[in-house]
Amino acid sequence: LGDSPAINDQIEVTASGGLTINGGEVVLGDAAGNPWGVSRTYKLIHYAGALTGDPGSLVVKNLGPEKTYTVLVEDNWIKVRVGPPGIMLLFR
Repeated sequence: LGDSPAINDQIEVTASGGLTINGGEVVLGDAAGNPWGVSRTYKLIHYAGALTGDPGSLVVKNLGPEKTYTVLVEDNWIKVRVGPPGIMLLFR
């Protein structure tokens, strides 16, 4: 799936209750194959009806450097939020 607004490569599941997620990997990148690096929320899969399974079992395969990737469900969309790395506290 690409990150360009000009590319319409989202998945649309039109059958009510037609989406089941039980794991799997997604590759998120630009046309050159680079991982998404812009921090924002990307819409991946739109579905009708109820979702079956666990969207949290999806794994982003090509992680970008210094980024976090969170899979979430919102308004009948499976989305990935790309963000900055978490804060790390070092105690001495």
